[in-house]
Amino acid sequence: MPSLTPREIPVVIIGAGPSGTTAANLLGQQGIPCLIIERHHDIYPLPRAVHLDDETLRIMQSGGLADDVRAITRPALGMQLLNSDHQPFARFHRDPTDGGQGHPGANMFDQATLEAVLRRGLARFPHVDLRCGAEAVIVETGHTHGPAPLRVTIRDSISGRLEQIWTHAVLGCDGANSNTRTTIGTTMEDLHFTQSWLVIDVHSEQLLENWDGIHQVCDPHRAATYMRIGPQRYRWEFQIRAGESAHELSRTEVVHQLVAPWLGSVDPQQLTVLRQTSYTFHALIARRWRRGRIFLLGDAAHQTPPFLGQGLCAGIRDAANLTWKLALVLAGHADEHLLDSYQAERRPHARQMVRTAVLLGRTMTSGATATGTARQALFVRATGLSAFQKIMDRSVSPPLRPGPLVRPVSRLLPGRPQPAGRLCPQPLVRTAADTATAAATEIPLDDLLGDGFAVLARCTDWIFSFNWASAIDEDARAFFARLRTRYIGIVPLYSPLPVTSDDIKIIHDTSGTLGRWLTRHRASAALLRPDRTVFTTARAVDLTLWRRELESAGVRDVPQLLRSADSWQQPRQPLVHGTDHARSPHLHVG
Repeated sequence: MPSLTPREIPVVIIGAGPSGTTAANLLGQQGIPCLIIERHHDIYPLPRAVHLDDETLRIMQSGGLADDVRAITRPALGMQLLNSDHQPFARFHRDPTDGGQGHPGANMFDQATLEAVLRRGLARFPHVDLRCGAEAVIVETGHTHGPAPLRVTIRDSISGRLEQIWTHAVLGCDGANSNTRTTIGTTMEDLHFTQSWLVIDVHSEQLLENWDGIHQVCDPHRAATYMRIGPQRYRWEFQIRAGESAHELSRTEVVHQLVAPWLGSVDPQQLTVLRQTSYTFHALIARRWRRGRIFLLGDAAHQTPPFLGQGLCAGIRDAANLTWKLALVLAGHADEHLLDSYQAERRPHARQMVRTAVLLGRTMTSGATATGTARQALFVRATGLSAFQKIMDRSVSPPLRPGPLVRPVSRLLPGRPQPAGRLCPQPLVRTAADTATAAATEIPLDDLLGDGFAVLARCTDWIFSFNWASAIDEDARAFFARLRTRYIGIVPLYSPLPVTSDDIKIIHDTSGTLGRWLTRHRASAALLRPDRTVFTTARAVDLTLWRRELESAGVRDVPQLLRSADSWQQPRQPLVHGTDHARSPHLHVG
């Protein structure tokens, strides 16, 4: 029997895909030590997911990785719909510079390259380890006498050596065939969409001269999708009809015939096929996302058809929603009640996105049925595409439902959407430089917000006067200080920009975006969560009221579970002699 070497680590993440490594980067920024377990030794090199939206890039920005991710992505112009003769009849634009969140609305990328960026990001944190070539074989719950409530047994894939990890939380980011889902004891809700598609990724030295967005062929005989991924990378997806064989459809002469409408004068023999495979798309969502301190994220929690390009985005949203809450609980600033909001917020959101993808897929691919007839009626002419436009509008991330961490207000004008539960806008803002001689600079709003809560308000509010501290209840001030709250005051463009402090910033809203946003919602102040979601808006800053509302959601001091991140740095016993993936650079990539 191999010997067991017990260790204690606050968070264990199972799976080093985009969801797991995003969660680890966000936890690393929060100072929470964690261990990522990945059964593969290297990043899977072939193309898979290819789309990130602007909200997902904003999450990368909060993890300090926006520049690195933007460097490997390519903005797309949106989507156009083609008929069976490949003639466009509708086009839905996405802003290639700013989709409203400070980043392009649609971004194409190579998943292996993205995963490498995310893994390199882990090297910034000495308290975050990535263990490749190992798997979690047992996750045990209910321990009351150990140093933590969960115990994970890890096995090295080469030596067979076992190691036991005591931990306070397990994040199951282990994909569609998740073992963590079995541990939680949940099943998947089937939203009844199953289709088989042939996916072809190619490299072309010659430019394929097509409209630079996603092409969706709405043909009941053979629905298809085409997109340019990078400077020389292209992807096609073709629906496999009933009675067809994926093997037969994959024959070279058939593939050349399928892709011919997009090639122009390019010889198909000059294309280099990077990957050619068939996929069966499903629409599934876990009924339960949490059992105690064990959580599901990414494909372990939901699987979606690709028509909205939201599969990977949803997993990254899971990480952004959970990690700040878990960090507060582990640091003793919130109780277990706060963690209930993870499934309550994320499951309805993810389910709506999957249902929208299903509706869009059925609309695009239905044949000579009642649904197909309805589809043809929608597409008579571009000016009659209002129903389809609504589907596309719903592809934009819906708001979180009202709950303990989403507090709508009742005074909005009829028809105005509630800001609570949505991301606040992110324009460029001007702030004073740190030195008296330097000029003011423009930076993205989020770069001022920090990694805790934030108060955004017009500077007419008393909180931003220079004696604001004396006007706030001392307990409320201390409460928000423990949450690392930043205060952002908006002053008119003609007003000076004083240099204040790390937690108070005075800004010029040079584009007027924030001012218009507050005016539209009849507000002068907003409380933002660490994930940039609006907690609530108000006519004036009211820290005392907001404190009571946060405390009712579980944000209140409890006995601290964890020591500081520095005190967790212990001498590590390597899992395999001479093969240490756990320290800088924290990964093993071929």
